[in-house]
Amino acid sequence: MTGRARWMLVAGGGALVLASLAVGGWALVVRPRLAGWAEQAVGEAFDAEVTLGAIGVDPFSAFPRVAVSVDALRVSGKEPFAGVDLVKAGPSRVEVDLASVFGDTIEVRGVRLEDAAIDVRVLPDGRSNLDSFLGSGGSPSEASTTGLSLSDVVITGLSLRYDDRAAGRHAEVDGFDATVDGVVGETTRFDVVASADRVDVATGGVRYLADVPLDATLEVEQGPDGTLTLGENRVTVSRFPLAFGGTVTPEAETTRFDLTFSAPDSSLAGLLSLLPGATAASLEGVRTSGTVAFDGKVAGRWPAEGDTLPALDLNLRLGDASFRFPGQPVGLDGLGLDLALRHPEGPARATEVDARSFQVTVADQTVKGRFSLRDPLGDPLVDAAVAGKLDLATFRSAWPALADSTPPAGRLDLDLEVKGRLSDFEMSKADAVTCRGKVGGRGVRYVAEGWPDLMIETFEVDLTPTSWALGETMVSWANPKGAGKSGTTWSGHVEQVVPWLVRGDTIHGALVLKSKQLDLRPFQGSEEEAAPDAEAGAIAPVPTWVDLELVSAIDHLVTEVFAMDAVRGTIVVRDGAVRLDGLEASMLGGRVTLDGTYAAPDTSAADIDLQIGGIQLDLAQTFDTFATMDRLAPVLRGVKTRFDSGMSLTARLKADGSPELGALASKGSVLPNPAKLSPAALSGLSDSVRQRDAQVVQVGGTRFGWVIDGGRMDLVPATIQLGGRKAELSGSTGIVDQTLDLRIATSVPVDAIKPKALPNLPKVGGPVDLVLTVGGTYAAPKLGVALGGVKPAEIVQEVVGEVVGDLIAEAERQGDALIAEAERAAQALLTEAQAQARKLHQEAQKQSKKLVDDAGSNPIAQQAAKEAGKKVVDQADRAGDELVSQAKKAGDKGVAEAKSKKKDLVDAAKKKSQAR
Repeated sequence: MTGRARWMLVAGGGALVLASLAVGGWALVVRPRLAGWAEQAVGEAFDAEVTLGAIGVDPFSAFPRVAVSVDALRVSGKEPFAGVDLVKAGPSRVEVDLASVFGDTIEVRGVRLEDAAIDVRVLPDGRSNLDSFLGSGGSPSEASTTGLSLSDVVITGLSLRYDDRAAGRHAEVDGFDATVDGVVGETTRFDVVASADRVDVATGGVRYLADVPLDATLEVEQGPDGTLTLGENRVTVSRFPLAFGGTVTPEAETTRFDLTFSAPDSSLAGLLSLLPGATAASLEGVRTSGTVAFDGKVAGRWPAEGDTLPALDLNLRLGDASFRFPGQPVGLDGLGLDLALRHPEGPARATEVDARSFQVTVADQTVKGRFSLRDPLGDPLVDAAVAGKLDLATFRSAWPALADSTPPAGRLDLDLEVKGRLSDFEMSKADAVTCRGKVGGRGVRYVAEGWPDLMIETFEVDLTPTSWALGETMVSWANPKGAGKSGTTWSGHVEQVVPWLVRGDTIHGALVLKSKQLDLRPFQGSEEEAAPDAEAGAIAPVPTWVDLELVSAIDHLVTEVFAMDAVRGTIVVRDGAVRLDGLEASMLGGRVTLDGTYAAPDTSAADIDLQIGGIQLDLAQTFDTFATMDRLAPVLRGVKTRFDSGMSLTARLKADGSPELGALASKGSVLPNPAKLSPAALSGLSDSVRQRDAQVVQVGGTRFGWVIDGGRMDLVPATIQLGGRKAELSGSTGIVDQTLDLRIATSVPVDAIKPKALPNLPKVGGPVDLVLTVGGTYAAPKLGVALGGVKPAEIVQEVVGEVVGDLIAEAERQGDALIAEAERAAQALLTEAQAQARKLHQEAQKQSKKLVDDAGSNPIAQQAAKEAGKKVVDQADRAGDELVSQAKKAGDKGVAEAKSKKKDLVDAAKKKSQAR
């Protein structure tokens, strides 16, 4: 028995034979012979954990056969497949001819395997739990002295899962039943009759079989050299029969194929049964006519060196075919197709796809054309043409089995011809290519997952060798909650359409967008999905394959966050980013101008770099619209005024649309209209000053400037009114930690100071300098008050008390300043680490994209490149996480040391106070 055949033996019954060895003492003569054979076969074949349920042995009921049964079988992989069951089976039974164990061939006369499940997994490096199960298996030249004869093998209720994610392959089989007869030895042969309730196969992102039934009759023979010879093999997938035969020969480092395919007794109904959504019930009563022919062959070595592939020649032909479902007013008539897929043995780029002709007629409307593709992996040569008129709703009514909740609608008018090398289209060589005709439509519905149903009211495209001109195209969709509909009108031109269609290259163009009502909320997800307190429901990704300049004229624009009116300006979409160029809009009760970029090649994050100008904006509306305002200046909430503003803003938005406050950078100024506010931090000021409204701050007429960096906002000194007196505001606030470090300097008459607050007030006349310091946080502010004399040379003592502060309060203030500085330094460290982590992530994303781009259009190579790119990004993210973690540890250590110093200062102040 060959090593290659041994795994076939084990899968069919070796484990159950091994189970019989666990029954001791009942057959002292037979047991050594059977045990030696089973231990040899299983020991060489298995590298897995095998678990058997209850075992039963019956040597009498079928004498001279010995019946061994087991109520459960489980074969589990070892590392790296630990915990994954390759095989699980329910009740199983094996009957062995007792006399045959004394001969050269052991005869297994009956096998019953019920409710079994096989789960095959393949890792990105190519290792499989099937490899772990089979072990080395020996070489084809090795032979065992004992053969095996199988008859009356019955498998019922088998399910199979095959998952090779790296290669993009996945298969599922349910309800598999089979009967097997065969011989395992120097020459192995199996005759199999099998069926399956459901087969689902996908590879390269394409679902080739979708929940179809299967029937098969197979004749397979393996010779001593390992060559598989396929006899009269026939497989019926759904209702489409396929016959194949030939040989598969293993060689040193490759396998040679010589196979032929054909579809005997095929029909149009059988071909239709392969389409997704087609079932036996859905095809009941369908009337078909015409001829169907399918044949092909595969010859050559695979895998081979480089990108060499075996020779392949497949042909599918439909002649004057038609079909109509019962009860339907129309069918598809005049169906014709002459399709060939050819590839001589050699480089993959030598593949040729030829649809020499195709046509279909629906209710007297005919569409016909041709399509061919040469050198698909090199410099593709395209030759395509299509002409005709088509009513999509009528076409859909001819196939009710594929009906969905949003059936297609509209009319298409097609008349186009495209021919030329892709490189010539890329270089806009008008004399080297053919591109002419028109594509138009009216009332066409477009449906895409995650988007609202779009209605293309009317469109027309004129084709030229260098560009496709878009006539006035009207697109509309329903607004949320029945609030009418959005309507847009597009016009302009696009270039590089053929490279985009064939290979997914970047499409270029310039468009004009006009709209009276443009509601983008249906594109931003459902209201249930949006976070109630987030500034955006999620990141809106910008396609990387688009390079468009869009001139906009929108009367009313609505998003999940804000609304705009009279939107005018230029928007450029390029390299996964949107650039705003002089975009103007009315919003927040005023007028804004926007310049800058929004970069979001995927949904993980977005980078913003904007210059914003605002005229007479409403402060209350601004707070209600942007949650970040509460982090920047919560003291302004509830203030009713308008303001003019100019600013630059650099920010990173997280996946939920909220900004990373530590990475926020901004510089600008704001000019508010006159307004009053009474900050909670100044509420204790009246205890020191004889004035009821001493804590009232008035703004207006003065421009306030700021710089935000490292999680902190530094204020440019500005003039305000405090209690009706002129004052200067300066200092900083923490955006992340919400700490305060503000200073308000003013002067007050001596007689305005309450004596009980200043028991040691000097006998001076005139005004006294008053300096207010605000520390702590927005939630728990701490007010400090210091006084100065009329002349700089006069030394004025600090007031001791709850408001003015004593030695202890001063120590606490100094300590708080140390802590605040340490927290600022910690935030700066964290911000820098986060910036480096983002840079690592962005560079890794670029490398990942380059790997995918270099893989070309080969789906297997693309999938492998995606896996490799994911590893690059994961490694970069782990390195970035480590940078952030180290920065956080260093920052936390600095804050802890500052808190310790504060404690030392306060302890020293307490000792001095007690000494006094």
